[in-house]
Amino acid sequence: MHNYKLIIDFFGQYTDHYVELLDFENKKLKYIISNDVKELSNCLGKEQALIMKGKNLEVKRIELLKKEGFADSSFGEMIQSAPDEYKDKLQSVFSDLSKYVLEVKRINDEAMNVVRVKLNSIENKLSHNSGEIYNDKGGRNHTAMSVSMTKNV
Repeated sequence: MHNYKLIIDFFGQYTDHYVELLDFENKKLKYIISNDVKELSNCLGKEQALIMKGKNLEVKRIELLKKEGFADSSFGEMIQSAPDEYKDKLQSVFSDLSKYVLEVKRINDEAMNVVRVKLNSIENKLSHNSGEIYNDKGGRNHTAMSVSMTKNV
């Protein structure tokens, strides 16, 4: 007999992780958009902790589903095979988890696009640089180094 209560509880915890991850990704996106390098740098430790927690949850998910006899089953198949008393709750947990996973992916993709645009802007500015660089006093220094050389550095 499958322990559906244990499965539901676990996926509730997994969903909670994605809620926490979504909150973090939204903050990170805000820092990226506002060019807040200091805050972005400060959140790296939190990001590493969330990544490790996610990896641990994934290992536990695989072990749990294997133990419960669902190692080769999709979530939909698990819902279909569940007794009626668990189907609605399993469907709800699956829907919530899917929603948060997709939203984390969307926010992450948006952050990557913002970073890509910012990097392209920097590359364009560098390629149009006339070789003038400002010193620490705000004065112009002329350099013989070509832009193509700076791109290779």
